Amino acid sequence: MAVDREVLARELRAARENSGISQQVAAERTGLSRTVIAQIELGNRPVSADELARLAAVYRRLVVDLLGEPLEEDDVLITLLDLAPELVEPKFKTHVRQFLVLCREAMAIEAALGWSPRQPPPQYDIAAPRNAVEAIEQGERIAAQERQRIGMGPALPVENVSALAYSQGVRIFAADLPDNVTGLAVHHRSIRPALLVNRRHGASARRLSLAHEYAHALFDRKVSVTKRENSDELTEKRANAFAAALLTPRLGVEESLAGLNKGWPSRRTHVVFAVATGEAARAEVRSTPGSQVVGYHDVATVARKFGVPYGAVVYRLLALGMITEADTKDLLGDKSQAAAGRFEALFGAERQAGRSRSAGTVESLDTFDLKAEVVHLAVEAYRRQVIKKDRLSSLAKELELPDLSDAQLLELAEAAR
Repeated sequence: MAVDREVLARELRAARENSGISQQVAAERTGLSRTVIAQIELGNRPVSADELARLAAVYRRLVVDLLGEPLEEDDVLITLLDLAPELVEPKFKTHVRQFLVLCREAMAIEAALGWSPRQPPPQYDIAAPRNAVEAIEQGERIAAQERQRIGMGPALPVENVSALAYSQGVRIFAADLPDNVTGLAVHHRSIRPALLVNRRHGASARRLSLAHEYAHALFDRKVSVTKRENSDELTEKRANAFAAALLTPRLGVEESLAGLNKGWPSRRTHVVFAVATGEAARAEVRSTPGSQVVGYHDVATVARKFGVPYGAVVYRLLALGMITEADTKDLLGDKSQAAAGRFEALFGAERQAGRSRSAGTVESLDTFDLKAEVVHLAVEAYRRQVIKKDRLSSLAKELELPDLSDAQLLELAEAAR
């Protein structure tokens, strides 16, 4: 196959930029000079097979991807194993192979039935991000467009991510994968868009992984694996931003905090224009001291509403300017996270669903109930010293939750102080 030098030059530059490294760093890691790297990326110099292999290794890309060669059917599994060698372990490799076989079987049966091929979701034709800011902005912008395209509106939670992806022609599967692998996305003529997420992770983590892999189906349309080791790549950051904006939209998060009487500035000024006088009247209101502190119980409640992990909400609030770096440090501290874990255990999605995980159960999103609201209100009231220990004790008895004694409710309330 003849190699188009200009096309290869563009692919190599994009791969380097996506890896977040400079030409100098690429030169040091490959043993080439910076001048050689620059000339290769300008298309002024041919690339030997050895140099291409070294560059591909540094950029964590496959040579066939850089050359633009189409993958054969059997190459898809090989590609996945190359991208994530940890999948070679028999128990994981079996699951990945089953995923690919089932996808192909589904396509074959559809063809035998005379059904039209499933239409994939639209591909957003945007340039590869050049830096982290651009990657995040792209992800957030396309997430807003995708919510509008599907008709979800700017604020409502996504009830079921797997159902959303499936409705857009993307097949979904869950299986046990290594802990460091959250999921993978495959787009190939023999499979069409298909996503596999790690069944060993919790329900909210699987939802986030599905949204992340769905982003790859929209943006990248290739074979990719998401794992800790490649989280610094720009395309991964773009998918992370997409997932956060899709599942926790700004307006929805703002409305959720407002529903908890949080998220207001400490001082607000109202201005009313008087038609008769042509002048403005001002009125100022100040929030009660301490009332706007966002506690772990607030974050856990928002996390339940949108079905995402506690930590994801903390960072989303920081990104939206709703909490400070100091707040973030406190909310991610051992004390707050332990309390949030106990809070979530009381009303967790899989506990509420009352069923064990299986290959066919990718996610389950619990609904809000009165008991969860009362626990949240009790913790907030105790934090602000509106109620005392005896009131907490009586509420614990009224709630009749098997895993919540009066002592345990007191522990949750104390953790918010």
